[in-house]
Amino acid sequence: MIKLKSYAKINLFLDVKRKRKDGYHDIETIFQTINLYDWISLEVCSKSKEILMDSDCSQLPLDEGNLAYKAAKLVRDYAGVRKGVQIEIKKRIPIGGGLGGGSSNAATVLLGLNKMWNLNLSLQELFGLAERIGADVPFFLWGGRCLAIGRGEKLAVLPNKPFFWILLICPGFAISTKEIYEKLNFKLTKIENSNKITHTLNCLDNTYKIGENLFNKLEEKVFVLYPQLKGIKGDLLGEEAILGCLVSGSGSSLFGIVKDRKEGKKIKEKFNKKYAADVYLVKTV
Repeated sequence: MIKLKSYAKINLFLDVKRKRKDGYHDIETIFQTINLYDWISLEVCSKSKEILMDSDCSQLPLDEGNLAYKAAKLVRDYAGVRKGVQIEIKKRIPIGGGLGGGSSNAATVLLGLNKMWNLNLSLQELFGLAERIGADVPFFLWGGRCLAIGRGEKLAVLPNKPFFWILLICPGFAISTKEIYEKLNFKLTKIENSNKITHTLNCLDNTYKIGENLFNKLEEKVFVLYPQLKGIKGDLLGEEAILGCLVSGSGSSLFGIVKDRKEGKKIKEKFNKKYAADVYLVKTV
């Protein structure tokens, strides 16, 4: 058996440039993994050639509707493997929270099966498989901090320091990524946003500057549909120790960059009492 951590991500920056002919969108984003993670267990099935799944999360599909299942089937077919596998997911990353849990699970399964089945697939081959599963999946093969463009599959690794603490608030409901993207109107895109990514990239060596330059083009659309999240952001920004706050991806999770762990613990206790939400104090990894 192999047991692996499957990390969540946040977006320190997210700009959506245009809608593509294939239905996807061209984006510019800065991904960052955090130490909130699912556990993925992989075990060879000696009596079956099927892909079997189990999870402690009742909301998680246990068939081809799950990206981890798709990853297992894809790598097995690609490598010509005729063995079965049991996949168990202990879910900690909220579903539909803009934290990339499904994509992370898929990438972790690709890496895990490559090792467990002794496939010796190159990273380039794994990236090719990951692209076929979903736009965010390639990033999770690498993790850390990366600039991503195109659909999100074209990656450039960025320096992963400084590490910093994050207060993560997950309000307990999922948001449809498709629903948020459909609200974008590219005819009204402001030209001044086009060079924001360059400025943000130049600020990544300083936690305070990162907090000041957080950006997410989807955030305004999220707040229109879910105004309670705007209220949470306002409360977060009202805390002196919060250096910046942003919706991650298309939501529903929000994160605030905290000055230090001690201050983060105080705010976490306060928000645990104030909101019926899951509140985590996590660090970048």
